[in-house]
Amino acid sequence: MDNLLEMLKISSSLLVRDEPLPPDEDVGPISFAITLVLSFFLVTTTALRLFAFGIKQWQHGNGRHRVYLTDHNYTMINMYGWWGQIFLFVSVVFLKVSICLLLLRIKDTKTLKTLLSVLMAGVVITNFGVVIILIAECQPVGFWRGKSAKCWPTQIRIYFIYATIGAYCIAGIWSNLELFLGIIAANLALSPSIYSHFFGSGNAQRTLPGSTDRSNPTESGYLTSKLRCDRFEVPSTMIRSPRRRGSETRSQNSDIPLEPGIQKKTEFWWTEDEADEGRQRLSPLETSHSPMSSFWATMGESCDPFADRSTSCGLGGYPQYVVNVSSADDASQAVRFASEKNIRFVIRNTGHDYLGKSTGAGSLAVWMHHLRSLEVVDWEDKHYVGKAIKMGAGVLGHEAVNFATKHDLLVVSGNGPTVGIAGGYTLGGGHSSLSSKYGLSADRALEYEVIDGKGEYLVANREKNQDLYWALSGGGGGSYGVVLSTTVKADPEVFVTLGTLKFSAKGLMEDDFIGAIEAFHLTLPALVAAGCQPLYSFGRHGFDIMALSAPDLTPAQVDSLLEPFLAHLDNLSVDYEKNIIPFPNYGEFFKAISQAQSKGVANAVYGGSWFIPRNRMVGKRSRALIEESFRLQDQGAMQLFMGFNLSTAGRDIDNSVHGGWREMLIDTVFMIPTSNDGGAEAMEVISRKATKLASGLQRLAPHAGTYASEADPNDPDWKQNFYGENYGRLLDIKRKYDPDHVFYGSTAVGGDLWSPKSDGRLCQSSESTHTATGSERDEL
Repeated sequence: MDNLLEMLKISSSLLVRDEPLPPDEDVGPISFAITLVLSFFLVTTTALRLFAFGIKQWQHGNGRHRVYLTDHNYTMINMYGWWGQIFLFVSVVFLKVSICLLLLRIKDTKTLKTLLSVLMAGVVITNFGVVIILIAECQPVGFWRGKSAKCWPTQIRIYFIYATIGAYCIAGIWSNLELFLGIIAANLALSPSIYSHFFGSGNAQRTLPGSTDRSNPTESGYLTSKLRCDRFEVPSTMIRSPRRRGSETRSQNSDIPLEPGIQKKTEFWWTEDEADEGRQRLSPLETSHSPMSSFWATMGESCDPFADRSTSCGLGGYPQYVVNVSSADDASQAVRFASEKNIRFVIRNTGHDYLGKSTGAGSLAVWMHHLRSLEVVDWEDKHYVGKAIKMGAGVLGHEAVNFATKHDLLVVSGNGPTVGIAGGYTLGGGHSSLSSKYGLSADRALEYEVIDGKGEYLVANREKNQDLYWALSGGGGGSYGVVLSTTVKADPEVFVTLGTLKFSAKGLMEDDFIGAIEAFHLTLPALVAAGCQPLYSFGRHGFDIMALSAPDLTPAQVDSLLEPFLAHLDNLSVDYEKNIIPFPNYGEFFKAISQAQSKGVANAVYGGSWFIPRNRMVGKRSRALIEESFRLQDQGAMQLFMGFNLSTAGRDIDNSVHGGWREMLIDTVFMIPTSNDGGAEAMEVISRKATKLASGLQRLAPHAGTYASEADPNDPDWKQNFYGENYGRLLDIKRKYDPDHVFYGSTAVGGDLWSPKSDGRLCQSSESTHTATGSERDEL
């Protein structure tokens, strides 16, 4: 049973070759012998040159002063120099062409092939052109041995010198130096074999940071045609085990086309007893598919691994294959493979995504869940000096909080203990119980390690790849690259006070009850200005502050902030229940508020959110929000409210967070319960209902914006509502770092440029609906 979870995980990239491997061959000793001989000649010739000319060669020229040379000596010097030039230019041709061919073996993209082909042709034409000039300059060649000959007019050579005089000095030095450097560079390829011979490394090779030694079974390459749909309808092969019976196949017999001679084989195994226990033990986070919302799986009629075996279903909306990423190299190869083969690509961390980004039919997915490194670093740049925590993409919120607490530090995290910080949480903005005092998670991001759409490893911060850093900090997850790690600010730990308060509407006149809620909204600006963040709900049944977080505030200070609201309740003789609990640090506070979520997340809901700005909560406008919320809840939705002060005043912040965050006083979220029982048709009904309910909230504060990670996926004006005025710039940045649009989400930046077909494949939209701003017009 120890390996139950491992057996249930969808395997990543298990590759085998059909043909037998070639015989093992160790060329290390031969390589070493060749290098030793060449090194001997190198040392010997250098020593002889120093002996003959001395260190300061300019005192000796070529070894003898011109005035002492006889005519025969001068003739011989010119003859050898003439032959030497021919040999030099021919050698340079072979050297440069060999380097270009090596580059083509490493990367074979269409653009690179064209570029290197032109470069090789230019090298051949230029160098052999010089050789032809040398040979044809005087005929016959025997002229150099004193025989009669006919040479080109002297003016030709003079004109040629004048034409190239600007580069003559540089060329005079470089023409020899480039050959020597090229030879040295070419011999560097032997160094891994030499190292392996002496130190026993099995497979020395240059890899990306954090990568493990492995061979790459596929040639690198990128998307060759963006006009055809991605493809995955090729028969697959499954592994069979002699130890136990495999699970019955519930997926379509389809696969992703791999390199010739390579097949990807995957299967997961369990016995009936293990399956029964797995239903109880297996956390959604320990599977390579999205646990957050059953909506996307049900819409694709996907299988539940623990469903009754008599159930008929298919792979549906789930990815076709999943790469369990353990290094930057894993992610890089997956991106390049998906790009080259034109396959839908999905990035999934912990899967807390309501908008379908964590799954996709027929796709290749990267699962970042097991990049769990944590490290305290000392950060220093012109924008921030202090402690920071670098965390892998798979680090969960409770892991980061506990790690920070052990080091007497504090990091901003979501309330859910299993919400990852480094992925979509921070990339989408990331609100927290601490946000009124410390800002959004995106406001605190210092640096990202990223694999971009070309499979290249990049570091993005405010000094390097600044545009990518700007886009990643609030511009939405799954759009610009695969984030491997995020470094965030870590403040000194502070005590945190937790407040709760609730009362029933029973026994109150409706106007009095609504007036009580209005009184809280009047108190709200002072609360958030002091750094508090209330999480509360209300409906026709009553009012409930489920968690009022107050970092660095004492219980007495919290009571003082609540006093106007409490006085109003006392005047109405409202019977309320209030608790004020101090905690020594954020870690202890976090455990308390996340206890209710320790066994899972809201994974069977569908909904949306909307920002309510400060200027929309004065006078009768507060009552309008309350009445609209009553109507929304009357139609079966649940609703939560969060108060924030996210003004950037006094903060050094430059990111792509929607401007609505800065003006917002309340973020309201609604959720509609879902069920798999009704199938895709029932989910469609819920989807349309959510969009209708969201429109009611939007009318309260038009164009205020929404939290893109908790928004309505079918919002008809998603570009403006999710990204605001930043969308045009974000699209430009995406085109720079993901030119082939490997990364896709229906509401991610550039999402409207692709349309999912009924089988999940993506094709370019026949008519783009995106707004023409900036460089967008160039491609319309």
